[in-house]
Amino acid sequence: MNLGASVLPVICLLVFSFAAPPAHANTLIYTFSGVNSAPGGDGLSVGFQYSSQGPVNGLTQLLASQLSSCTNCFVSFTIPAVEFNPGGNLFNNVLGVVDVNQVENFFMFPSGAFLTAGTYTSSSPFNSGALTVVVTPEPSSVILFLSGVTVILASSRRTRAPNK
Repeated sequence: MNLGASVLPVICLLVFSFAAPPAHANTLIYTFSGVNSAPGGDGLSVGFQYSSQGPVNGLTQLLASQLSSCTNCFVSFTIPAVEFNPGGNLFNNVLGVVDVNQVENFFMFPSGAFLTAGTYTSSSPFNSGALTVVVTPEPSSVILFLSGVTVILASSRRTRAPNK
């Protein structure tokens, strides 16, 4: 039984696991649906879904092609269909949506709505709508590391088993 042969792969795995860059942050999924019902609106229902590798914490303008899905959004190569504006000067978290009629409508959400998981609503005097923010965590690095160690140890045991 050669103890060095079974310890060496574990040591190599430990070195590589600490030298590897950290995995991506949690994925946030923003799902929105609303109606352009405020004064000046066209009464059109709009909605979209957007996935981000982190929270939207600054002015973020998105073309329809950058969204996972989009209902009645304006499709253009230059004009954003959706605009997240967290902490704007006048209001807390404003979401602007340009619909297929090229009418931009605004939905206001409470402070922190773009940063924290939950369901938030916008209502009068702005358009009515609901924004759901879901955090999808990355697979745990520890679980991935332990599964790798298990595979290495299992394969080293097979090579040590006596041949019959």
